[in-house]
This record gives sequence, structure tokens and C-alpha cells, in this order.
Amino acid sequence: MVTKLVKDYMTIKNNLISFKPDSDIHQVIKILIKHSISGAPVINNKGDLVGIISEKDCLGVLLEMTMHELPGGQVEKYMSTEVISIDQNRSIIEAVEMFQNNNFRRFPVVDGKQLVGLLSRRDVLRAIEEFGRV
Repeated sequence: MVTKLVKDYMTIKNNLISFKPDSDIHQVIKILIKHSISGAPVINNKGDLVGIISEKDCLGVLLEMTMHELPGGQVEKYMSTEVISIDQNRSIIEAVEMFQNNNFRRFPVVDGKQLVGLLSRRDVLRAIEEFGRV
């Protein structure tokens, strides 16, 4: 059996919504709602993955607005910087193990520090479907 790689199944960067650390958090929330997504990668001007902003991270905006009367701020204030990513050249089997050992629904895919895509559980299901047809 030919070893399939993460890059064979990931959604490529050009098809992803991502944000910059200086993006306005209120605009980010609008985009997440509009596109019905639960989060997105945060990249710097070089395209390096620097964080993830999720619905859960955004909930902090409301707490701050009610407790401290702060109007919001930039993504970097709310995003998670401890990000588990996967290299594009890892096997899809290694990705399955990562999903089994974590509660995440998707992992950013990197080439070094550069964000190149996103791998979701559904992407892995496509791999399973292909293996079943062999």
C-alpha cells in the first residue's frame, strides 16, 4: 500500500480563511459567523503560523466587555498561541493518531513554520474511504 501524506488530503491555504494578529476581533467574529466556521489559523506577514482563533477564544470578548467595559481589540489579545500543528509530509496514519490523542477537529498543516493548509477529521475520513476502495 502506498503511504498517503497529509498534503494529499488537506485543504490548501488558498482555500482557507485566516487572520493576522492585528485583525479586529469584532470583524473576526463576523467572519466566523458568516462562514459558519468555528475558528481559523492566525498567520504573520511572512505566512508563519502564530496562533489559532476559535469561537471559545472569542467568548472572552464578551466577558471583557461586561466586566471591564473594554470594546474588544485585536486577535493577538485573544488567540491561542499554543498550537499543535502537523507537517505536510507526515503520513495520514500519523494524523489519525494525532486526532485520536487530541480533542481537536482540525490541525493546521505546516511546512517549517509556514501555514500551507488545514487537515480536518473529515479530510481523514476521505482517506479512509479511499483505502476501503483499494
